[in-house]
Amino acid sequence: MARNKTWWTIGAGSLAALLMVGCQGSGQQEQEQQAQAPAEQAEQAQEQAEQRLEEAQRAQEQAATEQEDVGSAQEDVAQAREEAQQAEQELAEAQQEAQQERQQAIQAQEQAQAETQQAQQAAEARQEEALQAQQEMGPGAATGGAVAAQGQQTVSGQLVEVTEEEIRVGPESGNEVRLQVNEQTQVMRDGQMASLQELQPGTQVRASYELQEGEPVVTRLEATSSGSHQQ
Repeated sequence: MARNKTWWTIGAGSLAALLMVGCQGSGQQEQEQQAQAPAEQAEQAQEQAEQRLEEAQRAQEQAATEQEDVGSAQEDVAQAREEAQQAEQELAEAQQEAQQERQQAIQAQEQAQAETQQAQQAAEARQEEALQAQQEMGPGAATGGAVAAQGQQTVSGQLVEVTEEEIRVGPESGNEVRLQVNEQTQVMRDGQMASLQELQPGTQVRASYELQEGEPVVTRLEATSSGSHQQ
């Protein structure tokens, strides 16, 4: 009985020692865990801070990029506005030039029409004068009249006026006759070749002419000086 009691006492003591050791181990683990917890939290907090810092840097870089894009877009808008204004100005200038050219063309056309009308009127007047002279002189008229021969006609009289383009002859009877001259007109004075510039008003002439496009044109002009005529 005493032996059993002794073993019980030893077992209880051992158990108490084991429990004490277990409690001490558990307490030490808790202390170690409690000591490690702040370090882990600090490390996690640092990692989170670093992540937030990286996110903030990325956000800042993105904002800077967007700001650059906005500045570039504003420059593009300003350039496009300037180009549009320049295009409008060029269009206005082109329209003004086109209007001026149109007005000039209208004026030139009106002037050409007026000149054409004047030329037609002058041609009609000369043709009428030629026809009137033909009617007044008629074929077989006396000296100073017009004689028809092979489509050509002649008129004799005094030279009233002479220019590079026409002459006026005053026959002894009837009205003055206006005749055109050109480079093909043959001029003779006292049987010698001469030029229109050598002839003076008052010279006795005989003009052979024909109608060309409705205009009386001198083909041969024979002049006689006063001295030769007296001989």
